Amino acid sequence: AALLTGCGGDGDEGKGGGAADGGQITLRIGTFGSFGYDDATGAKLYAEYTKAHPNIKIEESNVADAQKYWDTLKLRLSRASGLADIQALEVGYIAEATGPAMADKWADLGTLGGAD
Repeated sequence: AALLTGCGGDGDEGKGGGAADGGQITLRIGTFGSFGYDDATGAKLYAEYTKAHPNIKIEESNVADAQKYWDTLKLRLSRASGLADIQALEVGYIAEATGPAMADKWADLGTLGGAD
């Protein structure tokens, strides 16, 4: 099982405008293993979301091996570079990821409003 959580990225890298100006938004999502969000699994969650939000394009970056993903994620967090807008996190790593060494690397999306 995993938890999707937002993290501070390294800028928009010229990916387009924001929601405030009605521009196109590219949402980068980092996952590992098989999450079942894409069309290949039949869930089609990305397609459903982008249909409901036509100004949002989703780009998923998937690493098959969970340990390799975690090792790379830790490195990217420490550098605050190369991160997706949303990073999947294995439940077993939550304590380490949110502990004192990395707590400031994550953003609590619940504080941004719109969660109702």
